[in-house]
Amino acid sequence: MKIMYHKIADHDFLGIVTILDYETAVKECLSELVLCVQDYSQRKIIVDLALKVGISKYRFVEYKVTDDGKIAINSSRYITPSSEITQIANGIIGKRKELLSNSMLSKATQKALLHS
Repeated sequence: MKIMYHKIADHDFLGIVTILDYETAVKECLSELVLCVQDYSQRKIIVDLALKVGISKYRFVEYKVTDDGKIAINSSRYITPSSEITQIANGIIGKRKELLSNSMLSKATQKALLHS
């Protein structure tokens, strides 16, 4: 599994896509994902790149979602989400602790993700 999708209750975003494979290109990971958007007015998702880039200003990327549920790859924009969304994202990663131990992230960064 290269990605994990988590639907969230947010007025701006459909959900969070967590990239689990730090070796595969983001575009490749997202190109096969299709979301159900028919019932939602918001058409954006957050992609969490923590396992690829660590905890930095480049961790979260916003993408638009097209009417047919595909991610518009060329619509990326780095964002700083709310602390609530960051906590949700950290919880998603925390459920996959084995990925952290096999990642390129420093032990301090791994600990910060698990204990935030």
